[in-house]
Amino acid sequence: MSAGPVADESSRTQRQASYVWRILALLNAFRAVFALLLLGISLVRWDTAPWQTNSDLFFFGVLGYWIFSIICGAMLLRGWPRLSRQAWIQLAADLPLLTLIVYSAGGLPAGLGVVFLLPITVSGLVLPVSASASLAATAASILLGAELYQQRVLGTDGAFPQAILLGSIGFLAAASANILARRAEESMHLAERQAIDLKDLSQLNEIVIQTIQSGILVIDAHRQIQLSNGQADRMLLRRNRTAAGRALENVSKELSELLDQWEDAPDTEHLCFQSPADHSEIAPAFTSLGETGENGTLIFLEDMSVTKRRMQDLKLKALGRLSASIAHEIRNPLSAINHASELLAESPTVSSEDRKLTSIVSKHCGRINDIVEDILQLSRQPTAKAEHVELSAWLAGYVRNYREERPMDNFELRLNVPEEAIPVRVDPEHLRRVLSNLIDNALLHGRPADGMPIIQLSVTRATDSQRIFVDVADNGGGIPPHVAANIFEPFFTTSHQGTGLGLFICRELCEFNGASLQLAQEAGPGCRFRLSFHDSQRRTA
Repeated sequence: MSAGPVADESSRTQRQASYVWRILALLNAFRAVFALLLLGISLVRWDTAPWQTNSDLFFFGVLGYWIFSIICGAMLLRGWPRLSRQAWIQLAADLPLLTLIVYSAGGLPAGLGVVFLLPITVSGLVLPVSASASLAATAASILLGAELYQQRVLGTDGAFPQAILLGSIGFLAAASANILARRAEESMHLAERQAIDLKDLSQLNEIVIQTIQSGILVIDAHRQIQLSNGQADRMLLRRNRTAAGRALENVSKELSELLDQWEDAPDTEHLCFQSPADHSEIAPAFTSLGETGENGTLIFLEDMSVTKRRMQDLKLKALGRLSASIAHEIRNPLSAINHASELLAESPTVSSEDRKLTSIVSKHCGRINDIVEDILQLSRQPTAKAEHVELSAWLAGYVRNYREERPMDNFELRLNVPEEAIPVRVDPEHLRRVLSNLIDNALLHGRPADGMPIIQLSVTRATDSQRIFVDVADNGGGIPPHVAANIFEPFFTTSHQGTGLGLFICRELCEFNGASLQLAQEAGPGCRFRLSFHDSQRRTA
């Protein structure tokens, strides 16, 4: 958290240093050009009075000033000495050199005194307020001292009003430059902060657009797609490509036609088309960009299959609560009926035929009780107590226990696991219930027409090493396609003995553990269910 302010302060310091270097470089460029110009004037030796005051001193003063500019240029190129000291050296040395030049050329009346303002102004841009004020005071003192020297020693008239005026202007120039530099720095800092905020906001918008569940398309007035998020690409394209930069009609002709309908009648509702990628039903929503749509159109794409699945889940939850309340009401009279049937069967006056009837009553009471238990279990929403499980060793123990519990059943349960350790994070009791239900279903519905039922448990790892699969396969006749489409729906069953809740509860238990359960049936005999887990070691890493 503390790296942000430190980085901002470092960036601000570097920016200030670069700004000072540029100002000093510009000052030195002026210094060199000004010196060369004065050298040319001194060599021409015009007869104009101001340049005849002391032409030799003027020439050597200008030559020294030009040599000083070369030395300053070398220091700037080498970056030595450090910036603050170099600024002081250059600006402080300017004052005596300029004094020599100005007064050897005739003093302030000759018109060169204005050059004193340049180093003073630069000091206000690159130095603190106190330093620039000190430099302005030094320049004013030098001007007044030079005028006093001319009057008392040389016996010439001193230009005190001009010296005082120039000194006062120097103070104003230094103060104004300092204020200007400070405001420019604040403006630059504010602009940088706004640029950073704008960049962060742009990144946030990009993350939101790319992770939102709805597809988003932005098209221009010529029907060219300018922006598309990942969800829209998955809806409209069969391969892992992007729709951005392509014409809308080339990506989805149906969507382009729906856009035409919407432009003709904006109030049109229930517009849908089929996704070319997975043939799911997609509902688009259009919004104009700009007052008249001249900036293009924003399109939201909603996968109706997801919406319908959410609605189905809500219906199932409501149905589960209703069924649970009904099941509670059924349980009490059911217990009374079953108890009365048992008492009646124990009566010595009941005939054998009547005892058969009481056994039928008890049997069906037990079946109804099983249905009630499944419905109550469906409504309880169990909480997974996940823990790290080494899958290979756990499955070996599970297969051994399952065989021991059914010693009289004629079936073969095979286990195929890799030699390496396969760690997953799951509730062991939930995993046991899921596998037992799948194996029980295979023994009940997956028996081959002839021969012994063979059930195989196998563990494999995905090619990306991020997913672990547990397959439960049998050698039966498989599941017909019209049945396979509905096997995970609650209360769907092809058996007169079942409740139709087994596979639905298995899938719910898998989802509670962050896993998934799917029917992975392939061509050929048999049926295969697949449990998918995350590799717990890689997720932790």
